[in-house]
Amino acid sequence: MRSVRFQVPSASQGDLYRNYRSSSNQGTRITSGSTSISRSGLDQVAFVPARNYTGTVYIDFTATSDDGSVLDGTVEISVERNTWNVPVTPPASFYDVPSNAYYADAVRWAVSNGITSGTSSTTFSPHQTCTVAQILSFLYRANGSPRVTGSNPFTDVRTSDYYYEAALWAYQKGMVSGSALRPFAPCTRASTMEFMWRAAGSPAVSGNRRFDDVSVNASYARAVAWATEQKITSGTSSTTFSPNNICTRGQIVTFLYRAMGW
Repeated sequence: MRSVRFQVPSASQGDLYRNYRSSSNQGTRITSGSTSISRSGLDQVAFVPARNYTGTVYIDFTATSDDGSVLDGTVEISVERNTWNVPVTPPASFYDVPSNAYYADAVRWAVSNGITSGTSSTTFSPHQTCTVAQILSFLYRANGSPRVTGSNPFTDVRTSDYYYEAALWAYQKGMVSGSALRPFAPCTRASTMEFMWRAAGSPAVSGNRRFDDVSVNASYARAVAWATEQKITSGTSSTTFSPNNICTRGQIVTFLYRAMGW
């Protein structure tokens, strides 16, 4: 996000301030919707209700991302009698997810269903590399976060790790094997399709679309065939799948979104 412009509420409702601390140290009142708030200053913006005002205030905003794309939205604030100032942060809106991005619907679905969250309150980092720990966690949550028991088979996974239950679940479903998970290794297109195929129960494949760079003997060959058959993904060209290409967070949630039938 580069900047945000807020629509100033009516005076009968209250005012917007930057760096508000108290009634005697109010900082700077924002008086015009043309005032642009930079990324670093966003967490310094607060709404201060007018005296004796109660009710719901809707503050419209326009955010401009670093790539120039624009996102419009509304912050909803509930004001009770003892409310004295409220931080104004556009909720559930990621400034690095343009509304026309191919992954935008998938990101909204994943976040609203608790499958993943942003990398901060305002960013999703869709172009950031997705790790093994992340995709297993996404798959585990997408499958209802089933209760898992049993001993830890991994030497590089601790019970306190956020992905511990997902890793154990994946091991028990045959999605991963061995004593080393390598949780921070990047996900490739091949490994992603294999994880998803095994999570789905390793279903049979009726077709067998061939790619020049996917050997019929590859461990992921049936997973790739299944994924293309289910329209979860396609090749990177008519003859290549690029199995070793690294996947991003935006790509992974898009694959999941399609796999879950949305």
